[in-house]
Amino acid sequence: MTPDAKTDPLLTVFSPIFVGLQFYYVTFELPENAKVLATAQCMIQGYRSGPNTWATQFHSQTNPSIVDGWVGTYQSRFDAQEVNVDSMRSTTGQHWRKHREISTNFGAAFARIVLTYSTE
Repeated sequence: MTPDAKTDPLLTVFSPIFVGLQFYYVTFELPENAKVLATAQCMIQGYRSGPNTWATQFHSQTNPSIVDGWVGTYQSRFDAQEVNVDSMRSTTGQHWRKHREISTNFGAAFARIVLTYSTE
């Protein structure tokens, strides 16, 4: 997470160093005036544009069952991108309980923001 994430109302639920799941390398141009909130391997993983627009491209919700489903469905894509599936499974196994807590907090923070805008 970048320093701007520390004060962001949505991404503040993440610790400064978050072990998320990334297995693709899509790049993009940031919208004008966007603030980068998360990076990994020198790539943008999250940003905010304006008061109520966020984008992320990491997976905080993963658990062993989700990863097993992805591997079963997308094995050829993982192979083509040379994704180390064993490492992905191992890392998920180590971190999924913390990911569940973070995802719950992330969803709650998003709901609070939505409610703020829906009552204006």
